[in-house]
Amino acid sequence: MTRMTLQELKEKKPTELLQVAEALDIENAATMRKQGIM
Repeated sequence: MTRMTLQELKEKKPTELLQVAEALDIENAATMRKQGIM
């Protein structure tokens, strides 16, 4: 996975952020809000 800037993360939809979080093995990502994932 490549690095992303905060601006790039802010521009992503919640579903896209969830995919990123799951790829990074972030626990409970499905229950987090967008702000929490970023």
